[in-house]
Order: sequence, then structure tokens, then C-alpha cells
Amino acid sequence: MTHEEKIQKMYDDLPRRGISKSSYAPPHYRILWMFGIKIPPPIFSAFITLFLTQASLFAVFWGVLMYLMVWRKQDITIELMVSSACVVGMLFGLITAVLIKQKAKKHNLPAWKDYGNS
Repeated sequence: MTHEEKIQKMYDDLPRRGISKSSYAPPHYRILWMFGIKIPPPIFSAFITLFLTQASLFAVFWGVLMYLMVWRKQDITIELMVSSACVVGMLFGLITAVLIKQKAKKHNLPAWKDYGNS
């Protein structure tokens, strides 16, 4: 089964299981899929992959937003800005990864490589 076929099966299958679209196809993943990047949906990803992806993305966006809205008006060092963004990103990544993996376990979802092969 191709990646695109698995994605289509997921769109048909997971809503019937009561899983929200934001758990299996958040906007940034759909954009990547549109550009042909074949990454597994977050609910099928490994914990460490989820953690690193969510932490990195959130740290960058949160750090830029904080700089534009707050930090540039204050006397804060770049080291403090970067370390703050990293800590907040890691906390967000950890919480997000735990919640997504709990949902995958609750619904007894297989690994992405095994999805759709039964």
C-alpha cells in the first residue's frame, strides 16, 4: 500500500473510531503531504519523533513570537531567549507526544508501517 493510499484509508477509518482530525492530520502535516513529503501522521509516529518534531516547531514559533511581542523591548540576552524557547518547546513537545501516544494506545492503532496491511 502506498503512502497516499494509507493516508486515504486513515481519512476514512479514524473518524469512525472517534479520533479528531487534529490528532491525525494537523494542518502542518497536510501541507507537507501536499508537497509530497511522506511522513507518517502524528498519531502513528514514534514517541521520540513526536517529541522532537513538536518541541522544535513550537520552540521556533514561540521564540519568534515572544521576540516580536515582548523580548525586543526588554534587556534580555540572546542566550536567555534561546534557552527559554527551548525549555518551553520541550515541555510542549513532551505533553503533546504523551497525549497523542495515549490516544493511539487507547484506539489500539498499529505502527504506520503496518497500517492498512490487514
